[in-house]
Amino acid sequence: MGAVTVKPYGELSILKNPLEITNLNLEDTLPNIRKELRFNNVDINDSISFVSRNKSEISYEMEKERVLKDIMDEDNSFYLMQSERLNWRYFNESLKLDYGRIQKSVRKIVQANKRAYTMENCELTKNGINGFKKETFESASSEDWMKKTNLFFTSDINNDNIIKFAGTVGLSGEISQDQRINYETNTTYECTEVCKVILKFSDGNLKPTPEFIKVVNEAIDSGNLNKLKEIIEDYGQFIPTEALLGGRIYSEYVKRSRNNYNDNSIKSSISASGAGVNIQTGFNSNRSENNSKSYSVDQMRLFGGKLGNSEEEWIKSLDEDFKLWYCIEIRNHKSIFEFLSEDLRKKIIKIIGKRILYSNTIDYKYDLRFGNPAFIALSKDLEKSEVLKIIQNKDSDYSIFAVILDVERPRNSSRPRLLPSSRSDIKGSLVCQVLFEPDKTPKLIIHSVQRNAADKVIYNLKIGLMIIGYDLNFKMIYSDLGDPLHVEKKDFAATSSMFSDKTFDFDLDYNLPIIPCLGIPVLNKLDKSARHIIMGHHFYDTKEENKAGVFTFSYDLKQNRYVNLPSFTFYMLTSDQSRNFRSLSFRKEKFSNQYYVESNSSLKPKYFSLYISERNYKPFFLHVKKERINVIHSIVCSCGNTCRICQNKKSISKNDGICILFDPDTSEAL
Repeated sequence: MGAVTVKPYGELSILKNPLEITNLNLEDTLPNIRKELRFNNVDINDSISFVSRNKSEISYEMEKERVLKDIMDEDNSFYLMQSERLNWRYFNESLKLDYGRIQKSVRKIVQANKRAYTMENCELTKNGINGFKKETFESASSEDWMKKTNLFFTSDINNDNIIKFAGTVGLSGEISQDQRINYETNTTYECTEVCKVILKFSDGNLKPTPEFIKVVNEAIDSGNLNKLKEIIEDYGQFIPTEALLGGRIYSEYVKRSRNNYNDNSIKSSISASGAGVNIQTGFNSNRSENNSKSYSVDQMRLFGGKLGNSEEEWIKSLDEDFKLWYCIEIRNHKSIFEFLSEDLRKKIIKIIGKRILYSNTIDYKYDLRFGNPAFIALSKDLEKSEVLKIIQNKDSDYSIFAVILDVERPRNSSRPRLLPSSRSDIKGSLVCQVLFEPDKTPKLIIHSVQRNAADKVIYNLKIGLMIIGYDLNFKMIYSDLGDPLHVEKKDFAATSSMFSDKTFDFDLDYNLPIIPCLGIPVLNKLDKSARHIIMGHHFYDTKEENKAGVFTFSYDLKQNRYVNLPSFTFYMLTSDQSRNFRSLSFRKEKFSNQYYVESNSSLKPKYFSLYISERNYKPFFLHVKKERINVIHSIVCSCGNTCRICQNKKSISKNDGICILFDPDTSEAL
């Protein structure tokens, strides 16, 4: 047929004037006509509806049952209109809910430039009277206000020059950064919220775009972590799966004292607008004329709705026009990679590599009087974190590192009386080990070398616990996605030897004088014969490039001697990122043969291993006390100098060793 004219019905931003289009098929269904219109550069989205002959809106769901000739007028034309129906498609198009988001800072979360997914369906629930909420809270910190008002909004608004009372908005006024000097704030806030609808969209409702699939496959083929970082920059770190629409008003009542402010009054206003949103903020302030005096500021921020003379008028505007609704909150954020196929997700996880899934300090009261080791179940501590679900999945391939960070004797307790002991040379030491039995939640074992005290003393222990594995939930994308950590695991069966001396190969790019590595022997089972066995290790220089030696040994606290190694797995942590590792040299006490490492508060030890200059050294333990690591090297063995360790190993000296510290706080722990 000939040309067909498309006309706007009412005000329509995508079509100001009638447009002639050729080669439209009158027998085509309306969804196909939509495609043809886009092909002819008509930017018709899901918030635009076709109009019937009787000038009523045709719902999106009914379009597949109508063909073009059903809506044609006698003059060979048809109409398009802005949808007047409460329609999730309108909100998705206007607020771009299926776009990813990027958290630039605590104060700034922005919408991604490119769309990773298209929303194919959505659950829309009207909130009714339950949507109204009002609360008042106080704070002396602008950071608290910032957290309360960080709304993940998509408007391109800058807030760098606003007084730190709110979040992401832009200021046009008379205040500049250099005018704000030495102020203290005490603020009362009032928040009024009207939530009109809740939109929920699950993984089945979000379909990855062909462009997104393409760049993901290219990144996987390259195996380059930087390619994934580029995808995150373009498509976002995360995507919400729940959005609250409506309006919010924040009122702020501020009392401030400041010095060195030259103006006598300030007046400013802030406004911004976006599709379907009205954001307005303004404030006035008055203060005394003298410097170093206090003044008050009343401020208001509006998200959604139309500002009137009263709260009632604002609420009425939300009731009457859904186009004034704003996305006041997004919830249940998922990684931008979460809704890809399982195969693609697994490949991405491998490129991201192993990360710190969990890092925390456990407080534990240890009764020194009891001779048996103490067992600490980790399930309760891990239940508070999502990490328990992750490690229950074998694909996480996780490893556990644990260490006693500090030992504190209660102030009201006296030093315990010691019974005679051949182990007085290492008295006071506490050893933390990991028991990782197959298909069971790991446990920590605390051994006291000084376990024969006559008096009851309860020590307060601080135990560092770190879990490293594959981030199956992609939580790492919220942080600086640096180079991954590497954990090598080697299984050792029970042997007739008291020690193991192995060499490990490395392929790392590091800037420390030694290979940055952290190790821990992990027991696979614990029977009665191994109940009192403690294990130790140290690394040594093999004098070969990219190689390190690992010496492990076992000592029986009940027999007071070195014994044959039980079955265990040795975990060795390394990284190309030397920022997590630090090395410190040992010092020697002036009037004793005691060696130690002392670090300042900024380098408080977390996890540590000893790296010595060569092989053939006697075993030793590292013991932490406050911010000091002591080398316990004079271990007495009751063998009578008959075992291989006592006969052939030499003692450590001041210049022989370096302590390797690993601090998870400089990494991106979950």
